[in-house]
Order: sequence, then C-alpha cells, then structure tokens
Amino acid sequence: MAISKGMTVEFEFKGTTYIGTVARGGAKPTVIFLENGKCCEVSGSAKFFVPTTKTIELDSSKAMSKFEITGLKEFKTWGDHVGMNAKIRKNGKIIGEVSDDGCGASYNYHFNSKQDREDFEASVKTWLSDHKSTNKFHTTDSYIFWATCKKQFLVSAKDYINGKA
Repeated sequence: MAISKGMTVEFEFKGTTYIGTVARGGAKPTVIFLENGKCCEVSGSAKFFVPTTKTIELDSSKAMSKFEITGLKEFKTWGDHVGMNAKIRKNGKIIGEVSDDGCGASYNYHFNSKQDREDFEASVKTWLSDHKSTNKFHTTDSYIFWATCKKQFLVSAKDYINGKA
C-alpha cells in the first residue's frame, strides 16, 4: 500500500511504537509524531510505516464540538509569507470566515451575525479554560491555529495550549 500525505500511520522508533501523520508521502515518507510532548519528524522507507485506524484523543474538551473549520486554503503572499482563509461552521452551517494575510498580525474574522461571533468566542473561552490556559494572550486565534495547523499533525489541544508542542 502506498503511503500518502495526510495518512495516519503506526511505526516503531527507538523501541517504542508511535502513531503519526504523513507530511510527505512516497517511497521515503516523512512522518510527524509526538515524542514526550514534542513534535518530531522521521523519514524512512515506506515499508516501516503501517497505515492505522488507531487514533489519539486530540481534544478532551467538548466546548468546540459544534464548530468546525473547513475549506482551508493557503496561499503565498509575499517573500516567504503564507496566508490562509477558511470557513467557520456551526452544526454544519457556515457562520463566518477567518483569514490571515501572512504578515504575523491577528486573524481577520467575518461572522454572519453578532450572535454567531459571541457563540464562537464564548466556546473558545470555555475551550481554553478546559485546557487550563493561563496565557492571557490565548484568543480565538489560538483555536484557529490549532485546528488548521497543529491538529493535522496529531498535536493535542492540551499539549498545544500548554506549550508542549
């Protein structure tokens, strides 16, 4: 079976079995995984990686369960900067959009209504609290970054919020 980008695989490394996400597929795939809470990368022959349906609990909080970030599109802005935009859904319905121009500023949010924005922000606040965030700078941007960047590499919300990955 071919090992392709985005697959969840199981492999043995330094005598321990890990679950990771394929960042680059092919004959010599690159896999991102967590080792002692740190994001690591390993490459090797495809024969060492076995596709798996095993999962890691990525988010123990149920605060954001009615929300989903979909339609992520990344694009080059200028220099080596990357921007993005995505849809914010609540119970499957698009309630807003988030974008980033890639210059390091906060994300831009556009919601369909004031109530949609308030629901999203309140849920993110609960989500941060559930993960014991003490960082006053954690905002809705923290959730968006985890949901669009860290989650795909099996970084749990708890590890991300607490600075472990």
